[in-house]
Amino acid sequence: MKRGLLGLSLLSILGFTACNNEIDVNAPFEETTVVYAALDAGSSVNYIRITRAYLGEEGILGGNDVADSLYYDSLNVQLLGRNASGNVVSTFQAVQDPTVQMEEGFFTTEGYVVFRVNGNLNEEHSYEVVIQRPDGETVRSETGMVREFRVTEPRFPTVNPAGTRGQEIAWDQAIYGRVYNVNFHMRYVEFPRNDKEDSTRHTFTYTLPYTTGDNLDGIGEISSIINKDQFFGSMAAQLAPPAVGYVRIPRRVDVEVVCGAEDLATHINVSQPQTGVLQDPPFFTNVENGVGVVSSIRRSYVLGKRLAPASIDELVFGSYTCGLKFGKVTTQDTLFCQ
Repeated sequence: MKRGLLGLSLLSILGFTACNNEIDVNAPFEETTVVYAALDAGSSVNYIRITRAYLGEEGILGGNDVADSLYYDSLNVQLLGRNASGNVVSTFQAVQDPTVQMEEGFFTTEGYVVFRVNGNLNEEHSYEVVIQRPDGETVRSETGMVREFRVTEPRFPTVNPAGTRGQEIAWDQAIYGRVYNVNFHMRYVEFPRNDKEDSTRHTFTYTLPYTTGDNLDGIGEISSIINKDQFFGSMAAQLAPPAVGYVRIPRRVDVEVVCGAEDLATHINVSQPQTGVLQDPPFFTNVENGVGVVSSIRRSYVLGKRLAPASIDELVFGSYTCGLKFGKVTTQDTLFCQ
């Protein structure tokens, strides 16, 4: 009987793209380790997700709620740093971190852990994840590191997605970077209209579609535009009005650009929904003696921008967001859409 070998993946690595690895096999079952990691040289903490594939006559329902079918009790996980000559120059011991929780869903969360690596990674080195399984098998995968890059737009103190030309977001291409994701984070506070001290902080994030770079050498610039309909229309679709008597005040805007390496770009591309008559989706892995993807990312930010007056007016009084109860603070009063 044809049976399905199914593994878990990390939620989308740039945010990450959710995926579900499925391998159709007719051969007898073999232990299969599933590994996902997106290493960031700009972070002092990195995570590696390791699960096991399961195989059952019931297909996908054959082990999704059984912890022993999904997770390992014990693994020895190391991250080896190699210089340009291929020599190991650093070794990090990964430790289990049960504080990172998986969202409730199709797979059981009982027994779920990720592995944490503490320490600063060198962007000029490559890094190899090495996993020693209880049965003596070794699983490994190596990735180069996306280098630091710079967001070049917006340059001015304000951002204006409501402007005639929208708001440009631009950045230098990163060395070893292939795919880019822009996140436009608008911070705001919410509080009872008669009690400003009882406020809570919130963030609305507008995410642009992935952009693919045209080289891995860090040459040239890429730009995207956020326009009024995209930003405020997305906000209207995602945000519900606050509770009765509550209001919102916009604060600062942070722009984040996340860059992923070549293998991550390939993973994202093959994970897209399939169209046409193709029955089996393409499959990509760079894990030796296992499946999954180990790649790298890098983040760059422009922080603390203000919404331009035209964008504040659109947020407060515009047709998309009038009902979301954002206020415009003036020297005399706070104005709201009626």
